[in-house]
Amino acid sequence: MTHESFRKSGERIQSRTSMDTFAWIVTAAVLVFFVTEMISLVPRIEDGQTVTHHIFIVVLLFILLAYSYAVIPYGYAIEDGKLRILRPFMTKEIPLSSISKVTLVKRMPSLRVFGIGGLFGYYGYYWFPNRAFGFVLARNGKNLILIDSTVSRPILISPDDDRFLASLGNVTI
Repeated sequence: MTHESFRKSGERIQSRTSMDTFAWIVTAAVLVFFVTEMISLVPRIEDGQTVTHHIFIVVLLFILLAYSYAVIPYGYAIEDGKLRILRPFMTKEIPLSSISKVTLVKRMPSLRVFGIGGLFGYYGYYWFPNRAFGFVLARNGKNLILIDSTVSRPILISPDDDRFLASLGNVTI
């Protein structure tokens, strides 16, 4: 792990999270499809053809891209007695006092119930064996940490630096 991805300053402990290869491939494929759809609109508009379904696809893809980018975390921080899941919008906070168990997980849950599986990362409800539904807020499949809390469903995060796990305390491996 790089030392740049983990920072401890005063009361704030922070770790970045980066996309894995699969997330890069899915994101690139969706972006290529989006750009291709936009480029294909130009000659059709000039010829006066009906392009309603192409415009619908472009708008739908734009909404998908914007939402996916807004909810995927770019880092995690521990400060002021809270675990903060840092996202461009809607940062999620979990009080450290509500965390009952922290577990290192070897791999991503295989059953996505409702969420994103690769576009900028992994987000949404997944089925966790022996735990029912949980929430994934990760960008890669490395250093997966499952957090059981009294205030929310189980949450799976993926900090780049493995030292972040020890900072959460109450660790089960």
